[in-house]
Amino acid sequence: MKHLFNISIYHQPEEIRHVCSVVGAKDSFVDGLELLTGYEPVDPSLKKYVVSAHLPFSTDWYGPATGIRRVDPNLSEDSIRYHHYGRDRKEIVETLRLAIRRANEISPMYGVLHASSVSIREILGTTYSDSDEKVLTTFISIMNEVMSDLPEGEPPFTLAFENTWWPGMRLLDGSMHNMLESGLEFEDWGICLDTGHILFASKRSVDEIAALNILNECADSYSDELLDRVIAMHLHVNTSARLIESTAISDTTGMSDDEVFTKGYSRICSIDQHRPFTDDSVKEYVERISPEFVVHELSSPSIPDQIRDHICQAHLLM
Repeated sequence: MKHLFNISIYHQPEEIRHVCSVVGAKDSFVDGLELLTGYEPVDPSLKKYVVSAHLPFSTDWYGPATGIRRVDPNLSEDSIRYHHYGRDRKEIVETLRLAIRRANEISPMYGVLHASSVSIREILGTTYSDSDEKVLTTFISIMNEVMSDLPEGEPPFTLAFENTWWPGMRLLDGSMHNMLESGLEFEDWGICLDTGHILFASKRSVDEIAALNILNECADSYSDELLDRVIAMHLHVNTSARLIESTAISDTTGMSDDEVFTKGYSRICSIDQHRPFTDDSVKEYVERISPEFVVHELSSPSIPDQIRDHICQAHLLM
């Protein structure tokens, strides 16, 4: 099992250099980086430190991909990519191909991509109008189209699809995995299981003991085939069940999309907490899932704090 440190190309260069300096250091438990990439060229000097790329994500690609929601014509090109990947299905496919090409510049062993989407008008709420099945069916179709123009119809690195709490793959049970197995037309794919996102989706996590019980309950429904597909785990905890309901705003009448988006992501940062586990029984859960890579995906206040929390959480698995 390898321990990866998550960081973004949008961090300051000195912060990235500091993290690179601890990769492979004794007792740092940092075997490499999972680097969030974008649509611009990636610094080639990072290649020797990177194990995984986290491809950029968008909030609502399902709406424009299916035509059920239109993209705001006043958005800038960057905002369209950030919010939707593109104005329509063709642009979405082209954007995802570009994201894969950029990530491939640093030759990752695998790349993570969120398998979910949500209407921007609903990110402040707790219920969603798009169904998991319809979102994942469209996602599968789009990924097949993305791969159709790549050599031999396969990605240049293994694609690991990540669960979130929004419509799509949530991994509260094993049902969505069957759709991926039967629908994807390429072979080189896997799953990146995000523990904090499962806990967010469950709306029941109030402390670490409850969190581990929830994670294990969900795992009870996972087939051996699903577990075999789990390449990586984003390991972090949240205990924010009470906040999920108390901070929700279901009626966004009178608010612009930008207002909803800004308030929504502020709320998400308070709920999807990305804190390190402190209970050593997390080791049993991680061993049960048995990923090849554990990404200590933490959002500590500073890079030194994140390194400290990474080491503390990784030590629980030793």
